[in-house]
Parts: sequence; C-alpha cells; structure tokens
Amino acid sequence: MASDGTTHRRRRWLGALSTIVALVSVSATMPSTMSRADSPADRSAASPTVDGGQFVETSVARFHFRKAGEGPPIVLLPGGALWSYTYRDIMPALAASHTVYAVDLPGSGFTTLHDPDFGYDVRAMTESLRQFIAAVGLTRVSVLAHSLNGSVAVDFAARYPSEVDQLVLISPLVLDTELNANLRLMRMPVVGELATQVMTEDIYVAGLRGAYAHPETLTTELAHTYWIPQSRTENRTAMWQQPRNLDPAEVQREAGMVRARTLILWGELDSVVDPSQAQPLAHLISGSTLRMLAGAGHNAHEDDPVAVTAELTGFLGP
Repeated sequence: MASDGTTHRRRRWLGALSTIVALVSVSATMPSTMSRADSPADRSAASPTVDGGQFVETSVARFHFRKAGEGPPIVLLPGGALWSYTYRDIMPALAASHTVYAVDLPGSGFTTLHDPDFGYDVRAMTESLRQFIAAVGLTRVSVLAHSLNGSVAVDFAARYPSEVDQLVLISPLVLDTELNANLRLMRMPVVGELATQVMTEDIYVAGLRGAYAHPETLTTELAHTYWIPQSRTENRTAMWQQPRNLDPAEVQREAGMVRARTLILWGELDSVVDPSQAQPLAHLISGSTLRMLAGAGHNAHEDDPVAVTAELTGFLGP
C-alpha cells in the first residue's frame, strides 16, 4: 500500500497533469497569430531584436547576445523559456567593471541553430557555450546562470576549470531531486511535444507569472517581449528536449567537482525550484557562498534587481 506521502505526491501530480492537459485542449481552439511553426516571429527571427543585440557565428549556431562594459569578462546565461533580455536590470551595474555578455543559448531568444540534430543535453549545451566564448575572443570567463541553465554552468565549471574564473548560480536546477510539475510534463514523451506545439501566449505568460514573487513585475509589455522569441519553433522544441535530456544525477555529481569561487543566490519565495535545495547545494560546492533573498521568487534578479546587483558586485569585485 502506498504511503501517505506517496499518495499525496501522486494526487498532486495527477492534479497538475489534469490542469495542463485541460489548458492544452483549450489552447488548441484559441486563436493565436504566433502559435504555429509558420508564425511571423519564426519567419523574422533574423530581423533586429527588441534590444538591438548582436550576433556571432559558430559551427553550431548563430548566437544572439547583448554586450556592455569593459573589464574582466562575465557571461550571463538566462533560465529556460527566458532569453538574455531577462538581465536588462543588472547588466548596467556589472558593466561598470566587467565586459558583460548576456547570451541566448541554443533554444532561447534569437539564437539560431545550424545543426538540426542538436541534442539539448547538458554536454551539448556546454560545448555550444564554449563555442560562443571562443567566437567572441575569450579564453577564461566568469559565468552567471539562472534556473535550468544552472546545470550547464555547473557542467562547464566542472569539466573546464581552467576556463572558469568565478561562478554565480541563481535558483539553479542542479540537485537530483523531484522536478516541478511543468518540467515533469516536458519530460513525458508525446505530452511534452504536444504541450509546446499548441501553446499560446496566454498559457506561456500564465506559467511564467509563477516565477515571480511580485507578479506585477511581469507587465503585459514585458510578457510579450519574452513571448516573441519563445513562439519560434526551435525554442518550442528546446522547451521539452532540454528537460527531457537532463540527467540531474550527473549534474549533481559534477557540482561536487566545481572548484571555481561560487556564489549561490536563491529567492526565499521561489515556487519553481524549491529553496530547500539551497543549503545542500552550498555544502556540495566546496567553499561556496549562499545568500537567500527575502521577498524574491524564482526570477530573483527581476523581483529584486537592487539586492541581486549588490550581491553580485560585492562578490565579483571590480
């Protein structure tokens, strides 16, 4: 007989699945000018972006990135289903003493893959990051990563320690523990593909809103800015492929191998990646510094950019 805890988790999972399936069913009948592969956003992916970003070519992809400042280089990796625009509020302070590169990894923003068989597993994502770093003329960088791409940053730091100066993780998905309902959905064969294929802007924004402790931060204009690249077919594919190809056990093992000076930031009100993971992760990464951010959610750098900027500038130094 199942324990009370197992029964509770099963009910919670079935409830979440029923809700998402219902949303998927409704979305299939909702009009949306950007919900199909031939959407205007998909056709115009090579046009100028809303933030005037730059592009650089590599063998794996044409990378879109935003660059600012002068000084030691730091590369910013946005979380899953976001893009480099998410760092707009913290880039100016970092750029005062660093050369900042906020880059869209494959499957995010306006980066376009050249390889149709790209796997979106952690190893492939890390190698694509190395290609970007080389393409912009860098050899050793600090890395800041949020959420799902925290796994990429940890893999990069563990396997290429000579190329990583300092590491910053914001609410990272690194530990081998129970994933949230949305990620579990994406990992389900067929269901994940279907959910992303029929996703509309309304459904995307509804899911994104839960990443904020202060939902008013996600204005209608900002939500649409995030949706534009997310409506691209390539990025929809990454929404289910990257979580499905993630091996949390491997990433957790690699976290114990990280030797770079590390700062972990976590919103105390994070409802996407449980804040209870913060202390175990800090113990796993030797010598790391943990800062819990009161009143901030999963997107802590947007919920409280002032507090996050203060922690970053204090840690990274001039």
